[in-house]
Amino acid sequence: MKSYLKDGSLGHKSLNATSLQQITPLKARLTGPGALYNLGNVLALAAGLFISLRNAPEHAGAATVIYAHLIGSPDALWLSVSMLLFIISGEFYHRAFQSGQRPNLVAWGDFISGVAAIALTVALVLLGNTVLALLGGVLLTMGKLGTAFISFFSPNPMPRLDQTLRLTVVASRAPSIVALGLTVLPAILGDLPVSEVAIACVMIVCFLLWLWADLLLLRPD
Repeated sequence: MKSYLKDGSLGHKSLNATSLQQITPLKARLTGPGALYNLGNVLALAAGLFISLRNAPEHAGAATVIYAHLIGSPDALWLSVSMLLFIISGEFYHRAFQSGQRPNLVAWGDFISGVAAIALTVALVLLGNTVLALLGGVLLTMGKLGTAFISFFSPNPMPRLDQTLRLTVVASRAPSIVALGLTVLPAILGDLPVSEVAIACVMIVCFLLWLWADLLLLRPD
């Protein structure tokens, strides 16, 4: 994989000016790793809000429920912070993919994702299995921040290290999915109502979308 900052490669196929003119704005918005990242991010936020509103007591106002969901508990706050940062990083990836001429945006997307990964790690610890959540969070943080630092500070291209770090990001998804799966397991066994683990189920889907985007960033063309 070529270095993002040294030779202008984005690590995946960029859209040239002609192809951009031939696709609709909606299709352009839904194209590339940034779109997949933010599809997962928006899905996580929207599904979480929907589930919270649906399961809220009849006397609870919508504003109160939304507040509780977003920042009403430590795990909710950390998850909301991580999602906000991931949405911002997804937009960086999207703009880099669309322009094909601004490789610094990829590095900034990596850096912001790395910071978001720290917040997500805390949220996963509070929501599920601590060991697996920490393992996935550390791998994700290392991979994202590592690729960003290479792009920012390396005087020479380091394609092998860059690819290794991106593979670390790919590997980070597995323990996180397992940690969330362990959270869902009691509901599968009938020990908990499904409503209590619905957020974890949605997060598994989101992690699969993020994994897809990770794989797109691995592409050498």
